[in-house]
Amino acid sequence: MWQRMAFVISVVLLGFSGGVLALFVRGMHAGRGAVAGFCFVSALAVVQAWMVASEIAKARRLCGNIRNACYRGAQAKFRAVSLVGLCAIAGGLPLALIGAGSAAQGRFATVMLGGAVFSTIAALTVLPVLIARIAE
Repeated sequence: MWQRMAFVISVVLLGFSGGVLALFVRGMHAGRGAVAGFCFVSALAVVQAWMVASEIAKARRLCGNIRNACYRGAQAKFRAVSLVGLCAIAGGLPLALIGAGSAAQGRFATVMLGGAVFSTIAALTVLPVLIARIAE
């Protein structure tokens, strides 16, 4: 159980790095809106990583090979994790591109977009590889 939480935290940290990178690319500084965006990214990353990690654990119980279980777990949850990330991106894209009423909303949307992209990619690619490497 604690190993699964460590893997989830690694996806959260990768999501945070996506939010920081998005702020840097857009030339914004961290403020209250960015903090709210990081809270959103952490919740999104936890949901996505937990979905993949639990499916990998279920696949590992069915077959003994950890690499095969990681592949099957990521493959089984690809659609669900991708749609969760896509919904977050589609929801924040107009706010980030068109502009918002305040700078805090723009920072929120920027962090949300960068973190959603990175956490989705990390949950589907980095997490299974990390689980396979550590479990061997």
